[in-house]
Amino acid sequence: MTETRTSKQIAADKLDELIERLEKAEGPDRELDSRIWLETSPGVTRSVQHVVSATGAWPPYDIDETRDETGRLITVPSFTASLDAAVELAERVLPGCRWGVTQGDTPEDDFQGNVWPGVQPYQADFDVFGYHKSAPLALCLAILKAVRAHMHPRDREETNQ
Repeated sequence: MTETRTSKQIAADKLDELIERLEKAEGPDRELDSRIWLETSPGVTRSVQHVVSATGAWPPYDIDETRDETGRLITVPSFTASLDAAVELAERVLPGCRWGVTQGDTPEDDFQGNVWPGVQPYQADFDVFGYHKSAPLALCLAILKAVRAHMHPRDREETNQ
């Protein structure tokens, strides 16, 4: 018997996969930036076309068209490279949230991204953490984990693992 999955379950699975990819990222990644944008922005679209010269006159390249909900062509923010972009993401997907980024006692310690949602529509009574060698990636992880926890509140105990 085939199980029917809801759009909310599919979205949760996509967020889980994205979180896993962010945890494994070695640094800023434009493909991950695009995935973050697509998973957190209702109504946006992305089309990638691979172009190859029939005569070999130029090397192959990709045309990446990402559009906002109005259909306007946009440049995806550099969430994984910029704390400013990561903060804008937090404010857009978790309106009214508080956030923070700290680092351990030595330069080798991971950064810790923190998000305290606590405001409508994401009423939550917990802090969410993300850990990474990169400060923007740590904050992105915390943001996406908070969004994911909101989708399934029963998963809150697992959010900070």
